[in-house]
Amino acid sequence: MVRLFPSLQSYLSIYDRGVSFVLPDNKTIGAVQLHSHGHEGFSGYANALPAGLSFSMNREEVRKLLGEPDRSGEEGEVLFLGKKPAWDSFFEGSFRIHVEYNFGQSALQLITITAM
Repeated sequence: MVRLFPSLQSYLSIYDRGVSFVLPDNKTIGAVQLHSHGHEGFSGYANALPAGLSFSMNREEVRKLLGEPDRSGEEGEVLFLGKKPAWDSFFEGSFRIHVEYNFGQSALQLITITAM
């Protein structure tokens, strides 16, 4: 199933493939998102993940593989948005890899890839 959500930017989501695309200008792909099984109703992305990542990796394992993140955030409460998970962001060649962890940081739930 493919859905397009109108807003300032568009999201093209292919739930049964575990992938979504962010179109910041409603025309071109700005980011690719790879979802773990069950994240936001997606089937898990079943192909190879970038940079040797695996959805089963915890935060410590991801940082051991990719090094110290360029940016990161801790899980917590955000006013009006509710609970937000921990995340790390890394440069890998000409790409930024942003990983979002499940609550408790025991596994990855979302990987977002953007060109730099």
